[in-house]
Amino acid sequence: MMKALASNICENCGRPMHHLYDFGTNKDGTINTEYCHSCYVRGKFVNHGKAVGRRPRKKVGKKREVAL
Repeated sequence: MMKALASNICENCGRPMHHLYDFGTNKDGTINTEYCHSCYVRGKFVNHGKAVGRRPRKKVGKKREVAL
């Protein structure tokens, strides 16, 4: 079942997809509504130096003070 275009979010990275060029493409060239163009191209996940299929974790912790 296809979602409304205005509410599509990439299942891999969480990027909102509003326009046709935001969506990834399937192997046959059709639009894939689950993944964005940065994550999924021609039916394959694209690895840009990141772990494929995982969202980046936010680094949470105390800030270190640096003496100048």
